[in-house]
Amino acid sequence: MNNKYSSRIVLQYFLALVIFIAVTADRNMFILHFIHDKANILITSLFVLTVFFLYLSENIIQGYIKFKSHKKSIIVVLILISIYFFIHNIVIPTSIIPIKYSMLSLLIVLFLIKKINISPIINGFAVIGLFLSIAIILQQVLLILFHLGDLSEFSILLQKAGREGRAPGYVAPYGLGFIEASYFPFTTIGGVEYYRPALFSHEPKHAASVLLLTLSTVFLSKYSSVSKKIMIGIHLTAILLVMAFTAFTILIVSSLMYFIYKKDLFSKYYIHAVLTIPFILPWLLETFLSLFISGNNLLQIRLLSAYETIGKIERLSMPSLFGFGSNGALVKLHKDSMLYYIHGQYGIIGLILVALLLYYLNKYIIKQFSLKQFTPSDNFASIMLINIFIFYNLYALNDILNLFSTAIIIMVLYICDVKKFIIINNKWRFN
Repeated sequence: MNNKYSSRIVLQYFLALVIFIAVTADRNMFILHFIHDKANILITSLFVLTVFFLYLSENIIQGYIKFKSHKKSIIVVLILISIYFFIHNIVIPTSIIPIKYSMLSLLIVLFLIKKINISPIINGFAVIGLFLSIAIILQQVLLILFHLGDLSEFSILLQKAGREGRAPGYVAPYGLGFIEASYFPFTTIGGVEYYRPALFSHEPKHAASVLLLTLSTVFLSKYSSVSKKIMIGIHLTAILLVMAFTAFTILIVSSLMYFIYKKDLFSKYYIHAVLTIPFILPWLLETFLSLFISGNNLLQIRLLSAYETIGKIERLSMPSLFGFGSNGALVKLHKDSMLYYIHGQYGIIGLILVALLLYYLNKYIIKQFSLKQFTPSDNFASIMLINIFIFYNLYALNDILNLFSTAIIIMVLYICDVKKFIIINNKWRFN
């Protein structure tokens, strides 16, 4: 009996690792080196269709699908998203990225219809995040103790094409993750150089997004209170070492929203803020830089970097109904806000559909706050997951739906719907 139980646990963690690799594939430099975006999207689409028909084959044969009435709105929105982006790809065939959005929205619908227990996956993600965090901390400690942070003794493992002015490539000190071998360190303190770690990705912000995802799974996991506190502490230390401004913003905003949500004051203004802040932020940051920031310090460097990515106020123009398609060069030329990748490429209709998706996810979260069976950890994790989706997928990375954001949405639905079903009906046990 013990052998069977141990084998099942090992299998669950192995499955969690496989899913984790798939979910973070678009941040993994090794995978991206061998599988290009087009092939990745085709593989994702075939996988989603296979899973979709596998789980819903009985319903498809019968000709109808059953689901709870409170899920109707979000299912309708997801189906509209799937249809819109599929048609958009046919009418404006500049890229097959909309096909990916169409397929992944169907995958989310599947998880809404079928009550799938992902508790073992969540527990596995938490452990994977723990090991990744330890790797970052250990790497930085070894670099400081034996090299004073200097990367010159390490050979370039991966070259960087087309960016000679910034860095020749990536090194992997002690085999514990990549670091961009920049010509200048991120900062120097007391003669110790500091370069930001990037795990298996090409930028620290991607590493931070992965750690935030695994941190949220720690809050949702089945581990003891003491174990959770240790894992949270190690995660936060690693996130601090990555020094990604977006990650810090998500942690601060999520903490503030957690207390506001408890008073049920934020829900009415949440979506409005998400849609309007990206258009206000370029003006605020430009004013702040011109009035208060001078010199060549670390704060100015980070703010200038942010200013280059959030859009320019002088580019503000009248958006179109359907957008001009997935054209990265055109987006960079006309980018007026962090949401331009949505309304510029897929039009006002695309932006409205994304806003509706956020609205109904937000309603799911608000509803769970009033239910006694949910812990404060569940509540905080759900808020943080939504903010990871907003700040990374919508703002920073400009990719509405990929396997990473799909995993986030599925986890939110699991917290708000499936986990409630598990607790109330005692259908499944947490292992």
